[in-house]
Amino acid sequence: MRCYSEQALTSFERTMVGLGQDNDLVSARCAHTTPWARSGKGVMHAHNTFVQTFAENGAITVGLLVAVLL
Repeated sequence: MRCYSEQALTSFERTMVGLGQDNDLVSARCAHTTPWARSGKGVMHAHNTFVQTFAENGAITVGLLVAVLL
C-alpha cells in the first residue's frame, strides 16, 4: 500500500486524477521497488481497494466512491 500511495502523491495533478487505470504503470513501478522484486515476485496490486483506486484514479474518484458508499 505504501508504494501505491507514494506513486499517487508525487504531484498535485497525480493526487487529484491518478496515474491512469488499466495501463499498469503503478503496478510496474511498485513491482520493482518491493522486497519481493529480487525473487521475481513483485506486488501487482495494493491489497486495498481504496488505495488502488487512489493510485490509479486519484482523490476525486475516491471521494466520489466514498460518497456513493455512504
